[in-house]
Amino acid sequence: MKAPKTASSGDVEAPTATKADQVEQEGPKPYKGVANTLARIAAEEGIGALWKGVGPSLILVSNPSIQFVAYENVRKIAQARADAAKRQLNAFEFFLLGAIAKAVATVLTYPLQVAQSKLRADRGKAKNPSERNYNGTVDTIAKIYAKDGLAGLFRGMTAKLWQTVLTAAFQFMAYGELFEEETSFVVNT
Repeated sequence: MKAPKTASSGDVEAPTATKADQVEQEGPKPYKGVANTLARIAAEEGIGALWKGVGPSLILVSNPSIQFVAYENVRKIAQARADAAKRQLNAFEFFLLGAIAKAVATVLTYPLQVAQSKLRADRGKAKNPSERNYNGTVDTIAKIYAKDGLAGLFRGMTAKLWQTVLTAAFQFMAYGELFEEETSFVVNT
């Protein structure tokens, strides 16, 4: 039997590189258009990978509905107080109403957003990429909860709240001001 060659002998043969080794050394090759992207994902990760995260996305369309229901409920309370004081809601109140509504919607749907991110990022297990770490939304949420508890389902929510709550607050402030101007114009004519 031949002794293995060493680096010091200057006569080293490189082992045959696997595809995973090649990707690790060179980095992933860029996609070349939509068709190439779809074909490569299907070939490398399986056809199901094309739909990773779709389940949570379909459920997450409820976020704006929750936001508007929350907005209408808090607006009715604020409007009753304003009516009792014989005044209209002001821009700052509309801003707060929008912020509260979006915060409620975000908190209620955030665990689904976390699950969606995990499903989309799931590249499979190291030894077998076609064997996924997560098997759907419920499994993803259960595994996150088992590993990190309730905090794991809300990790990163602070940044999301800053982004979405401020946007919605300004949106509802503008909407409220335009709506109030429109209704006062109609009432006064």
